[in-house]
Amino acid sequence: MKKKSEVLSHFQKLKGQVEKEIGRHIRCLRSDGGKEYFSDKFNSYLQGEGIRRELSCQYTPQQNGSAERKNQQIIEVARAMIREKHMPDLYWAEAASTAVYLMNQCTTNGVHELTPYEILFGRKPTLSHLKVFGSIANVRIPNKDREKPVAKSEECILLRYSSTKKAYKCFNPSTRAVRISRDVVFDESASWYEPDSIPSGPNEEELEVNTNDDIQPRLIPSESPRSTEISGPHEPSNMSSTS
Repeated sequence: MKKKSEVLSHFQKLKGQVEKEIGRHIRCLRSDGGKEYFSDKFNSYLQGEGIRRELSCQYTPQQNGSAERKNQQIIEVARAMIREKHMPDLYWAEAASTAVYLMNQCTTNGVHELTPYEILFGRKPTLSHLKVFGSIANVRIPNKDREKPVAKSEECILLRYSSTKKAYKCFNPSTRAVRISRDVVFDESASWYEPDSIPSGPNEEELEVNTNDDIQPRLIPSESPRSTEISGPHEPSNMSSTS
């Protein structure tokens, strides 16, 4: 979200997605006393949907202990992934998204040593497609998109796993090109950025959140980057890569 006022629209999207996937309805919403949860529209929506509101006491974050701990865990995992590959902090959104994706594939004591993925879909997740965040990704360029003298692949970095396709989402910091592909060869030990010479990365104006899909870096002052879909749409799970 860019603004806290967007919380209602995001909650509505989450509610629709969760209820359709698991076939159960949200009965209670627990939150702190943040004003973004108490707009007239939000109150009317909860009443219309029959959702009970439950508030934590003031200055007692422990009453939302699970959510508070999970938020902290996301921050720590994202920070570790960025530092491991010496990436600029402006890749924070992609790192956080990848952290959530990975945590959903991992077991947790909160659901009796099952993964959140198993609880939601009723089957164990496939982990063979997981790669190191920020590692060098050599993305294959299809024959129709290149001429003979051009290289058959483009060197990028792994940003995240596509939420709408069975593919990886990679980014070339030099050309600002976003590549969505399943035909990728990874060098997980390599980094794009050197440890002691981390550049500032894209300007803040060059990063835009696309609420319909993934976060895509784009060059605002002159032209948008090329976002190329290398392979067709697939389901986002059970991904495989070329090695």
